[in-house]
Amino acid sequence: MDKELIYNPFTDKYSKMNKYGGTAKKIYRYLIDETGAEPTSILPQDLSYNEDTGRFVKVQQGLDTTNTRRLTYARVKSAAMAKGANELEERMSVLRAIMKSYAGQTIQRVKKYADVNYDVDFDEDTGKDKIEIHSINMITDSEIVEVPETTKGFSSWWKKGGQLFFMIDSAVDIFNTINDHISIPY
Repeated sequence: MDKELIYNPFTDKYSKMNKYGGTAKKIYRYLIDETGAEPTSILPQDLSYNEDTGRFVKVQQGLDTTNTRRLTYARVKSAAMAKGANELEERMSVLRAIMKSYAGQTIQRVKKYADVNYDVDFDEDTGKDKIEIHSINMITDSEIVEVPETTKGFSSWWKKGGQLFFMIDSAVDIFNTINDHISIPY
């Protein structure tokens, strides 16, 4: 069984569960149908959702993805929340641990994220945030990097530039909480 830490909106807590099991599918269905989340941002890589039938389908990959690790906003947020909060420091800690698991290897890192130009204003009449999106651009970037061994410079590599791949600018990472606003129906 392939267990993963998943946020359960019905119990309002994180639980380890089979990412293909009934409870996980109920959560995925709720997030897709009720909150408007994009299926590709929350589903495991080899699972798709048919919105017409409401059923999940296991995708047979034509490519060999056994040596591929896909990080989604939902997974990074879930791991960060397990550490205490979905803040930049916790997200960077999660990403550092992931990179550390590749210590001593040469890897290709690929990132794809939405660069959203938006303004958020609080609407006093409704008591909710009002979001005005000016533009959304999909950004894709990749690099091949040698991750130093943990005893041979990993920490200094991470501090000097290893983490910069995940940053949009000095204060915003690709897993920034704008994704929370995108999935909330207004």
